[in-house]
Amino acid sequence: MYGLSVPDAHPYETIYRCTKDSVMRNKNIETPAIIRPWIQDFTATWVEGHIRYGAEEVKAQIKALEDNGVKEYLLWNPGNRYSEGGLK
Repeated sequence: MYGLSVPDAHPYETIYRCTKDSVMRNKNIETPAIIRPWIQDFTATWVEGHIRYGAEEVKAQIKALEDNGVKEYLLWNPGNRYSEGGLK
């Protein structure tokens, strides 16, 4: 995906590129939706080549959204345990 062999290991790049695609698609819609994605706040140990997710990875994803003009998001952690310091 997006030329990344392990998207999970590239939180900024993955979110930046998919958000950029979403923003561009929204521009072609007469009444565009609000882009409010879920971002990852857990380590996907089942993904080969994964990285450990924590506050820095959450911040990287938020920066990728902001760099595309998206200001809303939700955090996703299936165990409801979120990284301290990941939010501003």
